[in-house]
Amino acid sequence: MTKVDEIKALAAERVVEIVGRYVPLKQKGKEHIGKCPFHDDHTPSLLVNPEKKLWHCFACSAGGHGGFSFVERMEKGDFLSTLRRVADMLNVDLDEGRRISLAARQEQVEPVSEPQFEYKTWTDAELILMGSPRNDDGTAQWTGEEMETLFNLYSVAHYTMPPSATGKTGKSVRRYSSDIFPIFTYRYEDPDGRHWGRLYLPFNKRGSKFYYWPSGRSHTADVYADKHLADALENARKGRAHEKFAHVLICSGGSDAINAYKHCHQVKKSHSLDGEDVEKAAIHVCWLGSESSHLSVENYKLLNKVAGTLYICYDQDETGVNRMHAVALQYINIHVVYLPVGMNTSTEGRCKDIRDFFKSYTHAGDKGYDFALWLYTSQSVKFWTPKRDKQGEPNGKFDLVTSAIKLFANVNGIYTYAAPGGELAFVEVARNMVRLIKPADIDPMIRGKMEQFVKSNTHHYNLELLETINKTKLITDRTMRLLNPIALNFRYPATDQDYFVFRNGIFRITRKKIEKVTPAEANFYVFEDKVIQHDFTPIDEPPFRVHYSAACENLMRIRREAAHGSVEWDQLSRQIGNMPGVEKYCLEADFDENTLSYIRYIYNTGRTFWQKEKRGERLTEQEQKEHDLNFINKCWSLGHLLRKHKEESKGIGILAIESEVLDSEDADGRSGKSLFFKYMKLVRNVHHIGMRQVDVDRKSDTLLSGVRQDMTDLVVLDDLRREHRAEYFFNYITEDMDVRRLHCDPVSIPYKESPKLAITSNYCPKLDGSTRGRINFVLFSDYYHAATPEKGYHEYNPRMEFGHELIDDYSPDEMNRFYNFMAACIQLNMQFPEKIEPVMEHVELRSLKDELKTEAIYDWMERTFSPAASHCLLDVAVWRDELFDEYKKCLGREYRERVTLKSFRTKLMKYCSHKGWLLNPNILFRNPTEIKRGDYRKSRGGVDDHFWYIQTQELTPETKRAFADLTVAPIPPVPPPPPLPTERVTKKMMSVN
Repeated sequence: MTKVDEIKALAAERVVEIVGRYVPLKQKGKEHIGKCPFHDDHTPSLLVNPEKKLWHCFACSAGGHGGFSFVERMEKGDFLSTLRRVADMLNVDLDEGRRISLAARQEQVEPVSEPQFEYKTWTDAELILMGSPRNDDGTAQWTGEEMETLFNLYSVAHYTMPPSATGKTGKSVRRYSSDIFPIFTYRYEDPDGRHWGRLYLPFNKRGSKFYYWPSGRSHTADVYADKHLADALENARKGRAHEKFAHVLICSGGSDAINAYKHCHQVKKSHSLDGEDVEKAAIHVCWLGSESSHLSVENYKLLNKVAGTLYICYDQDETGVNRMHAVALQYINIHVVYLPVGMNTSTEGRCKDIRDFFKSYTHAGDKGYDFALWLYTSQSVKFWTPKRDKQGEPNGKFDLVTSAIKLFANVNGIYTYAAPGGELAFVEVARNMVRLIKPADIDPMIRGKMEQFVKSNTHHYNLELLETINKTKLITDRTMRLLNPIALNFRYPATDQDYFVFRNGIFRITRKKIEKVTPAEANFYVFEDKVIQHDFTPIDEPPFRVHYSAACENLMRIRREAAHGSVEWDQLSRQIGNMPGVEKYCLEADFDENTLSYIRYIYNTGRTFWQKEKRGERLTEQEQKEHDLNFINKCWSLGHLLRKHKEESKGIGILAIESEVLDSEDADGRSGKSLFFKYMKLVRNVHHIGMRQVDVDRKSDTLLSGVRQDMTDLVVLDDLRREHRAEYFFNYITEDMDVRRLHCDPVSIPYKESPKLAITSNYCPKLDGSTRGRINFVLFSDYYHAATPEKGYHEYNPRMEFGHELIDDYSPDEMNRFYNFMAACIQLNMQFPEKIEPVMEHVELRSLKDELKTEAIYDWMERTFSPAASHCLLDVAVWRDELFDEYKKCLGREYRERVTLKSFRTKLMKYCSHKGWLLNPNILFRNPTEIKRGDYRKSRGGVDDHFWYIQTQELTPETKRAFADLTVAPIPPVPPPPPLPTERVTKKMMSVN
């Protein structure tokens, strides 16, 4: 039994389960009943019999054997897609089926001198594959005899080719068709009696779907047609009397031609524009020998002899439309037929031709999707008609046809485009590139193309026609708003790939390589403004490499050997996830004077211990690893912002802050944060918002008014003030982005199409779980700094270090290295899907000091709870109120009067958490009242009083017993803060820089 037979047999055994996936069934005796999905069934009339393995509807007579036939009828797909669908339902591995689908079964036989074919009777599955509608019982409406007599198309049982055709010697190869790999051939006869044709292998994956036979004979320039049209063409070619047809359609291939012919002849009535039913005129079809063939002048003249009106309808993808437009511009009397707008882009390329049209739009009587009506209402690009005198003779003057002008504009790539949530715009589309056209420019652009067309075609050249074009008032931005719209797909699968679009081509970036691709391979559009105006060449050796450390690799190796989801696997995963970045990642890079200055600048901004380096001291291994981690973190963050890929479960923004704890409320920064994001505009479309002068409370609704869907890749909120609060913008990171403009309705950009968010600030946000989950920090040391006399710093910036402006002064070679670095950042982000953070101790300390409100509070806590203090208050009980009184002494008078015990407890808990200590451990509470209040009680002078306990080490049984009987001592006086540095020390600090 073959894999196909196995799946069919299993689907028959489980027919109730399979039908039940589509229709709710109820058991009634030995059968199951439900409402039939193949007609408007109000009372259950579908019966499923598991014993007989049948399903049948007593109302519409639909029925069949087993679940396979039911899925085939429901999904309306071909045999192979149905087989895969059923296999998925049954959890059957179809690997063998996939191998069969790649090639026909074959064997070597005795050599033959001519191609030999064994034909067979068409099956319903093969007819349905070619586009035949189904009867109520699931059988095909078309017949194999019609396919053979009308289109010379035969179903092949097997065929044998001469050894020369297969490149083998001595033996011929015979290939057999099967249910999963059908074989067809078009078969024609020359006047001398010799046969030739073309094989059609619809499921072939290893090569072309079409092969001419005999070998070496190609008829790519020939015109193929249905039998009636073919006879007329042959007679016209030989100068004999021939039939003439009202409507002849040029299709992109035989399959489309068969579908157009059969469907249009099957429906006897068609809707006219006024809604009345009229008798449908016959449509005859033809196609060229190859989909890439161009219609020759000879063939065009021949078709004109037998056609009243000549139409063309090619695939609705970019390639097909461009070829159709080229034919329409060369032969301007041909009518151009478009299928429904967006049919190709809305299905991501799955629905693009006439056969797909009849699969997706099956309501032949519906006005909107009647193919014949689409055909008859099409027109040519000939945008003028001659004026005539009273006798009907041309008088040498011309009228312009508005509808034809619009089609002419479309054929030249000019459309209207409805940007999501925006106003209607004019665009010019050339291959993958889209250029926005200002309304004032649409008139001269279209006039110019019309004049150029007339001037470049000598048989159309006419001075009066050019004058008419020049004087017409039909072309305005108002009238051209009725141009055909175009659906533009700016998105592409970005999970494991990304793209840079340069003026010299489109480059695909994957985890391991950067390669140039054709526009057809890219299969997405890009605005011309987003094309990078540089030539790009991938560099073999990346500017840096990052890999896991040996310790991390070892843990990963052990985890791979453990059972997924086991306790051991979970423990190892937590251990890997909690491993500090300095121990987890390793940087391979050789940065020297020849390294690109932008890369050196990024590394320098993370040099936390730069002063030690300038003093000539050697960094410890841990300090060097911290510098490397800061660089890796910045490159990963750049890659995240540059990538199009977005996951709702992993939505993060990038926040750039100083690693140094800032004392001043008016923090100056100047550490290079803005430069970090500034040059991303050379790669992506960046919407920059300077936040220093923005009043968020007043302008929050229109803050993002400049953001445009399909255009904006990144929003940078630069220089947030303390009162802005970064948390206010976090909803932009994980939710749809609402864009509001003055006097316009708000626009909601879906999450996956919204720009990513980057923030720079001199202030650290509140470091809670929400912030840690939504933000990846990038830290900037004070390696670059403004002049700061109190620190002894002179101004130091990248220009002073490198002797030129970053990027602005780069040569073409340096720009190429810059773009290769940006691509390497994307590859790094792909390589490590987890968030790569810097050493977070700096951020945590900044957050803590910010939440403690003043530096004095932090200093007081450092002195009070220092393990080196003469009276250490750690791991001992201390009176709560006495500690609170000492705390208030470090506060200003105004704040001292308003501070509460609750706020003090909150700050102390945060301080203890930062230190890794625990305030008031639960294990020491002795009754429910203490647990509820959150502190301990003890009698003091006959009155209950309260005390706290800061745990820094493990509580032993002896510790717990001692705690229960402990007499709490008063709080010792806190030592004063150390004196400020002397002038001599300050001068020494200044000399360091």
